[in-house]
Amino acid sequence: MRMLFSLVALLIAGVAVAIPFFMRGMSLYVLETVLGVALVALILLYRSVISPMGALHRGINLLKAQDFASRLSHVDYAPADRIVDTFNSMMAQLRSERLRVREQNQFLDLLVDASPMGIIVLGFDGTISSANRAAMQMLACGPLNGLRLSDLHGELAAAVAALRHNQPETVRLGDTRMFRCSRLSLLDSGHQRPFILIESLTEELLEAERAAYGKLIRTIVHEVNNTLAGVLPLIDTCAMISGDEAMEDAAHSCTERCNALSAFIGNFADVVRLGQPQCAEIDLNEFLLSQRPFLESLASGRGIELKYSLDAGMPSVSVDTVQFEQVVVNIVKNAVESIGENGVVEIVTDAASHTLTISDNGAGISPEAAGKLFSPFFSTKKSGQGIGLTLSAEILRAHRFDFSLASSRDDGLTRFVIKCW
Repeated sequence: MRMLFSLVALLIAGVAVAIPFFMRGMSLYVLETVLGVALVALILLYRSVISPMGALHRGINLLKAQDFASRLSHVDYAPADRIVDTFNSMMAQLRSERLRVREQNQFLDLLVDASPMGIIVLGFDGTISSANRAAMQMLACGPLNGLRLSDLHGELAAAVAALRHNQPETVRLGDTRMFRCSRLSLLDSGHQRPFILIESLTEELLEAERAAYGKLIRTIVHEVNNTLAGVLPLIDTCAMISGDEAMEDAAHSCTERCNALSAFIGNFADVVRLGQPQCAEIDLNEFLLSQRPFLESLASGRGIELKYSLDAGMPSVSVDTVQFEQVVVNIVKNAVESIGENGVVEIVTDAASHTLTISDNGAGISPEAAGKLFSPFFSTKKSGQGIGLTLSAEILRAHRFDFSLASSRDDGLTRFVIKCW
């Protein structure tokens, strides 16, 4: 448009210059006057209409490009300059609001990334659009963007993928970790965008659990020991004064049962009385080999083979040997009992991952029992007390060792894995 006006103005000026060569007299002056008025009118029209329209066009282009930092210049025409000032003020406000939103979003991104709660945001197509560091650590995965929940592996990932909207669930894993998982949604661009929250409850629930069963065990131990302290002398006295051999045999049987009950209660008391580990650096391979004769005795007469696969490069570990021996013996004993007869228990150390793995080809762990294995008083054995794995878990946690117990679907083996670091 500007070029068109320039061409018209040049044409009028050219005609005004060329007319004197072709005309004379009054008609020349009249035509020159008309051309002059037309040129002035054209200039006024350009300043009042075309120039402001050009400024508005530039403003529209700035809005389309979302260039809120640029400004329009005055066109030296008061009505148009007021429009330019209004536009520039609007652009300044838009830029300020954009910066505020960007800072707010950046703060929220930092807050989400630093949150101890796992946060996974899903896209409208069901893929993961973002996940914070806590979520990746909980799921033991790398970057999750673009994946689907069904693509992830592990107990927690399977539980998260099965979540239903607005129905939170508490998930307890085979390594005693516990999580509160929720699938919620927020309104985004007029549509419900789903997201998932994963909150670790391990420490809080374990502490509450310890307090509950600790109080119960102390009460039971106190009452049983007080009763036995009064009953045992009475039984001995009755046996001494009766002079009856049958009575003495009965008293002896009662004494044995009382002592057995005392030992039974003592096993529970060990969990409550468990002290802080007195750690020392040991060669883990040598320690395991020193336990071999006793561990083999647990499997003797059952047709169960005890195999060792020890990595020569396994570094030394810092453990309380008395407490750690309890853990190893309990794991192997459980493995042997799971097999029953004719099987293999293998003890493996791996230097690369700093792990001790004890595996067996026994009956395995059912999905229903997987999350309850380390709960006090829970046992899959008919005569089990439900205290062995609880005690082992307490010892390993006191050593700050990570551990897990699970049956593999791939090879059918059940593995107790301890990360010794």
